[in-house]
Amino acid sequence: MSNAKETSFTPSIFSGIQPTGMPHIGNYLGTLKQWVALQKDVSVSSDRILYCIVDLHALTIPQDPVKLFHNKREMAVILMACGIDPKRSVIFVQSKVTTHTELYWVLNCIAPVGQLSRMTQWKAKIAQHKNIQSIEDIGVSSGLCLGLLAYPILQAADVLLYKATQVPVGDDQVPHIELARDIAHKFNNQFEEIFPLPQLLFTPAKRILSLRHPTQKMSKSDPSDSARINLNDSPTLIASKIKKSTTDSIRGITYDPELRPAISNLVTIYSAITNLPVEQVVEEYKNSDISTFKTVVADALIHELHPIQKTYERLKSEKNYVEQVLEDGAHRANEIAQGTIKQVLIVIDFEATCDENPNPQALQVTKETAEIIEFAWVVVDTSTLEVVYQHSQYVKPENTTLTPFCTQLTNITWDKLENAGTLKDAIIALDNYIQSYIISQGKNFCFCTHGAWDLRIQLPREARDKHIELPPYLAHCRMFDLKQEYQRWQVHHPDVVLKSQSLGEMCGSFDLQIVGPQHSGLNDSLTMVNIIRYFCSFGHHDVFVNPIDTNADLNQFKKEQSKVIHLAGLPHDVTQHELEAWFSGQGVRPTTLWMIRTPDHQKPSGTGFGIFATHEDAMACLEMNGRTLGDRAIEVSPSSERVIEVAGTILAPFPVGSCE
Repeated sequence: MSNAKETSFTPSIFSGIQPTGMPHIGNYLGTLKQWVALQKDVSVSSDRILYCIVDLHALTIPQDPVKLFHNKREMAVILMACGIDPKRSVIFVQSKVTTHTELYWVLNCIAPVGQLSRMTQWKAKIAQHKNIQSIEDIGVSSGLCLGLLAYPILQAADVLLYKATQVPVGDDQVPHIELARDIAHKFNNQFEEIFPLPQLLFTPAKRILSLRHPTQKMSKSDPSDSARINLNDSPTLIASKIKKSTTDSIRGITYDPELRPAISNLVTIYSAITNLPVEQVVEEYKNSDISTFKTVVADALIHELHPIQKTYERLKSEKNYVEQVLEDGAHRANEIAQGTIKQVLIVIDFEATCDENPNPQALQVTKETAEIIEFAWVVVDTSTLEVVYQHSQYVKPENTTLTPFCTQLTNITWDKLENAGTLKDAIIALDNYIQSYIISQGKNFCFCTHGAWDLRIQLPREARDKHIELPPYLAHCRMFDLKQEYQRWQVHHPDVVLKSQSLGEMCGSFDLQIVGPQHSGLNDSLTMVNIIRYFCSFGHHDVFVNPIDTNADLNQFKKEQSKVIHLAGLPHDVTQHELEAWFSGQGVRPTTLWMIRTPDHQKPSGTGFGIFATHEDAMACLEMNGRTLGDRAIEVSPSSERVIEVAGTILAPFPVGSCE
């Protein structure tokens, strides 16, 4: 499938924190303070700012279940105490949304092991064991588990599940987000464009270092509690920890992370709390002694943390409220996550005033003037292949007659159409459903039809003739063609050869149920669902995987300024002169025409290409889509010079034909 389209994704922010103990000021200044600030971004909906307590990540090291349960609730309390507002953000526990692990497994299947083994954290763990040179050397006694290697994939799933466009992280997490981008790019190219490539949001604060070992990052896992300032430390304890923090014997306050890492760390802390530039802090305290500056830093910390600690103590006693916040957050997150995992398939079928009639004496309506008289569609949840909604409505034709043959074929009589609405009404009904129940919930969707006629020829042609503006997803749709998917399926089952690709023939050959009388739009849509279930039950990697994306094709056509169009549905005996005359009706003339030969060269394929002098002429020809040539409605679609080059060996000139 072409990936040239520029998909627009809803602005979304996602970040997570492990419930492995009380956060410290490094977490607060480097992450939580930024999380609070991001809530003020009015361009991001409150349902698209997600802050996750990532308890599954905590399992990479042994955990006490009781303590972990307590830590998750305590983390929710401290997040809200810091200013994370449940009305402006989604706060939830990772394990309560099971689709994290579902997507994790899917991404595991495409993630490169080599890239995982080059992650900094994994290499650091390996370096602690001098006898380990590769994965094969890891024994039971090493304490190294698969989770330590593969957790960046779970992190990628966390981010991509919510289609996050922005991820606030510290610089130590940059490799993991770059991995998430690589996986998203690979998935989009291999399957379809579902995931945005998340952008990093760096914290404005520099990394906060240990108070005892100022060359190391401040950490919750440091065995010495004196190495960090926890957000719930009392004022007395904060003052004591800062007073006892490692420093040097050099007079004055300067900022030099290499020569004076301890003092520079205190400067960084004070700068981040007060929002003053490092240069201003140094200028103000350059002549102060270290003891005085430590007092200043401690006072600033106590003042900053006081309202947080006050709210923290209050929320600790409001257990029911905290539980409700997490429950609501999990529900809101799950709705978005299900929209990512669950794609929606809209199976659509039209009935139209008849374009064929076995009785030459009776009134006959050509394909070019045919009008839709039944507009039917069925919504299918692709994760279960269950029908979640179905709809059908009749459409009153404006310019054509309902013939007896049409009634005989479709069971649609004039009394059903006399008071029916317009085609525009039917399109609005479909659009209302899609906007309300699919797009607004962040779900992806595409259509499925039996052949290209419904969505690629009839609807755009009739809408154009009746001056109806189609929604973008209908004007240039993403769709599966059931006939094409059968051909893909048949490659895996060469012993199964159908006489035709009709719904009746498929159901008969596969022992499937035909729903109601055929040639009813709704019945045919439901019958197609049965066939889709059958094809999908085999799990083939290329069947119902890559939809036709006419919008992507059109964008690529414009981007390349292509002069090539593709023609389908041509009469088998069409000549070059007939095609040239047909194009002249649009005021253009192709410079070259090619038809595609069938593999056995026994008969024309009914498809070909037209090449024009300018891109503008080729664009003009796209307006001819659905127009008839002889008794055939022709599909005209964008193509490119690249396709001509690839198809070179199977192309041949059309017969010249008569000039008369």
